[in-house]
Amino acid sequence: IEVETYGGGEIRNSGDVHAQGGDTTATAGNGGSGNELYVYTAEDDNLYLDHPAGDIHWSGEIDLSGGDAVATGTGNGGSAGNVYAEIYGDGVNATSELAFVGYGAVHTYGGDGNQGGQADGYFLYNYDSDVSGDEEDAPAPGGSVISEADVVAHGGNARAGGADANGNGGRGGSIYLETDYYETAQAVPDSQMTKQTGDVNISGGNGRNQTGYNNYSGYTWFWGYNGSAVTGNVTMNGGDDLGATTGAVGYGGYSNDFYVWSELGDAKVSGNVAMNGGDGNYRGGYSNGAYIYGNTVHVSGKLDANGGNARVAEAGSVGGDGGYLELRAIHPQDSSASGAATYAGGTGATAGDEGAIVRLIACSGADC
Repeated sequence: IEVETYGGGEIRNSGDVHAQGGDTTATAGNGGSGNELYVYTAEDDNLYLDHPAGDIHWSGEIDLSGGDAVATGTGNGGSAGNVYAEIYGDGVNATSELAFVGYGAVHTYGGDGNQGGQADGYFLYNYDSDVSGDEEDAPAPGGSVISEADVVAHGGNARAGGADANGNGGRGGSIYLETDYYETAQAVPDSQMTKQTGDVNISGGNGRNQTGYNNYSGYTWFWGYNGSAVTGNVTMNGGDDLGATTGAVGYGGYSNDFYVWSELGDAKVSGNVAMNGGDGNYRGGYSNGAYIYGNTVHVSGKLDANGGNARVAEAGSVGGDGGYLELRAIHPQDSSASGAATYAGGTGATAGDEGAIVRLIACSGADC
C-alpha cells in the first residue's frame, strides 16, 4: 500500500488499514504474510518552484501482522509487513510535521506456527537535504516526528506439539523515529524532536529446542536533534525457549539495543523499559543494554536489562550476560537519572556476567 505526494501536498488519513496475513485451516499450511504501508511526501522542484514537502498526519488502526498456522499442524506462522513513513524536504523543508496519532495500535507482529513468523518494523523519518541556490548550500530546518501509537511487533511463537518438537520463535520488529541531523535545528528549537508516547512490544517470540539465538528482540532508535522522549513503556525481551529436550539445545533469545539520543536537547525516558534476555535450557539470552545520550538526560523509568536463565542442572549451560546501561549528558549538572535499574547475569551451570549502569558520571556494577 503506497500513499505519496510531491510539491507541498499534505497526507492526512483517519481510516483503518487492514493488510494482515490470513490464518490457515490447512494442517500443513502456512499463515499468510502481512503487506506493507508506505507513506511519503517530498518537495518538488521540477518546475523550479521549490514547493516544500507537506505534513503527514496519520491516524487509525494499522494491521499488517502475519497469520497463524494450525496449532497442531506443521505449517509456519506468517511474516508481518512494515510501516514506513518519510518526509523528505530536500532543500525546501518548512519544518513539516510527521505525526502518527489517535490510535488503538500498529500491528506488525509475526504469526504463530511450527516456526514463529518474523515481525517487521515501524520506521518514521523526517529528513531534509540543503537549501539550494546559495554559494555554499546551507541546510534547511526539518520537522518533528511524533508517535502516539501503541506498537505491537513481537515475533511469532513456535507452538509445535510435544515436548521434543523443534521450532524457532520469530524475531521482534524494530522501531526507528528520526529527525533531520543538520545544525540548522538550532534555528527551530521547538521542532526537530522525536516523541514516542504509546507502548511498544518488540520482543522475540517463544521457541522450542532451538540451537541458536534465533528469537531475538527488535532494535530501537529514537533520535531527535532538539529532543527525544520515550514516555510509553517499551518491552523488548528476547524470547524464551520452552522446549524440554536436554543437552546442547534450548537457547533463549537476546535483547537488542535500546537507543535514545538528542544532539542539542533533552533525552528523556519516563516509561519503563524491559530488555531482558530470554530463558533456555542450554543458553540464556544476553541483554545488549541501553544507551541514552543528550545535551541533558532525564530518566525516571525503570530499566531492566537482565540476562536470561539457563538450567543449572544442564551440564555446560551458561546464563546470559546482563546489559550495560549508559546514561550520559553533556550537562550532567542539569540532568537526572532516578529510575531503578537491574542488570544481573542469568543462572546456569556457569552464571552469566553482571552488567552495569552509568548514571551520568557514576558507574555501578561488575562491568564498570
